[in-house]
Amino acid sequence: MNKLNKKALLLTTCVLGAAAFFSTSAQAQQYAQQMPSAMSSANQSGASSYSSASSFFAPIGDRIVSDPMFLPLKGQIYGVSAYTGTIGNSSAYNHLGVKTSNSSSYSNTFSQTLAYGISDDVTIRLAQSYEFGNTDSESLKTGATTPYNNAGLTDPTLSVTYRFIDQRQNYPVSADLYAAYSPNMLTSRNASATRTGTEDSGRQTATFQADVGREMNNFTVEGLVGGTFNGRRNFVTLSNDQNDTLGSFWSYFAAINTQTRITDRLSFNGNVRYTVQDKAAGANQSTGLTWIQSNPDNVDFTVDLNYQFIPNRLVGQLSYDNVMYTHTSYNYSVAADSSQVRNQDNNIIGARLMYLFN
Repeated sequence: MNKLNKKALLLTTCVLGAAAFFSTSAQAQQYAQQMPSAMSSANQSGASSYSSASSFFAPIGDRIVSDPMFLPLKGQIYGVSAYTGTIGNSSAYNHLGVKTSNSSSYSNTFSQTLAYGISDDVTIRLAQSYEFGNTDSESLKTGATTPYNNAGLTDPTLSVTYRFIDQRQNYPVSADLYAAYSPNMLTSRNASATRTGTEDSGRQTATFQADVGREMNNFTVEGLVGGTFNGRRNFVTLSNDQNDTLGSFWSYFAAINTQTRITDRLSFNGNVRYTVQDKAAGANQSTGLTWIQSNPDNVDFTVDLNYQFIPNRLVGQLSYDNVMYTHTSYNYSVAADSSQVRNQDNNIIGARLMYLFN
């Protein structure tokens, strides 16, 4: 299946799913009559008791820290301090399809997010990360292993969420619009065997997303669809000190996120996300050499375990992600220069502390 067909399938699936979800809106008044009268003032000071409703799927209007649909209320400050560790594997193949090397990568990321509720329906955020890690590439021809090290700040991300349908107002679902922007503030450098590279992207990005979800007594489900514009990337290849560029491209994604609340304090999230990416044109500004890069699609499965140390104020989370990628291709005008990266996957473990202040 080519990328165009996959994009069409992705878009069709999301549209049909959204249509099915929104078809319930005609029953909003019926749901409103069934919801507890206390729902309109839900989550003013903390998490509700999930065992109190008569049904596992009874609708509620709480805003639960760690829930996929969580937003802070007006005047609240929300923060996430996180660590993630990533182990990645991949193999390189030449233009004849012969494997030439195996690579293993290890990275560590410390990140901080701060959010503020401008109103009950509008939230702004600022996120920043620091990463360091290394990639070991083993040549199958010589048996030699070459290390590549990276370290540094990532580009910051500014984002805003607008909740235009709120389940707290007796609607059957909540729905959000989300936008994020990451400026290109740092110089991107690709590592060499003797010189450390950077962790910034070397480009500006903008993400647009729409989501709809339903929060129930013990269960939340959210579906979302969106796209990211990845601007032109400028970077320095430290092995030869030459300047390279990679043209702009779009990526598109869809996801389903869930939370199951086992007790008032313990819950787990299960998420799946699929991303497709366009091709991009690359060029070496020093030599004039050009290529077409086929960026990989990927599917990401995530499981989170959450514990409310202080209900709806201080929450700890442990997570595991498995990300599987399709091939990355580098196609040059001279076929012998072309190559592919295959068998790429990442295993990611994470620990997060989420906190909410009035």
